[in-house]
Amino acid sequence: MASLTDPCSWRGDSRLALSAYALLLLRKGRVGRKGLAELLDVGEATGRTILSKLKLTGLAGSDRGGAYLTAEGTAEADSLASVLEPADVELPERYGGEVACVIVKNGCGVLGTGVMHRDEAVKGGADGALIMIRQGDKYVFPDWSYEYPVKVSPEPPDGACVVIAWAGSRSLAINGVMRAASSILCASKNYSHSATA
Repeated sequence: MASLTDPCSWRGDSRLALSAYALLLLRKGRVGRKGLAELLDVGEATGRTILSKLKLTGLAGSDRGGAYLTAEGTAEADSLASVLEPADVELPERYGGEVACVIVKNGCGVLGTGVMHRDEAVKGGADGALIMIRQGDKYVFPDWSYEYPVKVSPEPPDGACVVIAWAGSRSLAINGVMRAASSILCASKNYSHSATA
């Protein structure tokens, strides 16, 4: 059964990947339905569908103040955030379109060159992607000592992977980074989830 907190289930399901990303965004605080749709760069109907799924599974609620996580949703989001976190990124050069970034906190030992996981981002709709590892105060490409001058906020822990994707829309970039993150986490089996969602 597909689960928002099971990264292996996002690989072929962009709506599930966006829902998991929304769960992580709601962890930061309340957001209105329209605001959530804007953050995900989806239409209001898709935003409503994502929020409805979160509410149907008992992970979120909503009132006049906007959508919020329930106690169960907070626990699921915290579990997911222990291995994956959305981040802001500043790149030294401009890549086409919209950019999305996530920090994968565990499992970077399976990267190899990172090409297989980068390809997953492209299969998810991204035009391109970068995957780097945080080593000390530097970001380097896997199996390569080349340092890339990027700024990521919040700063990831040492040894974490940073997945950056760009696409014609933010929703495609988000789907790309979530699919690449899913590939990394599933290859490492370094996550835990419950089958609540």
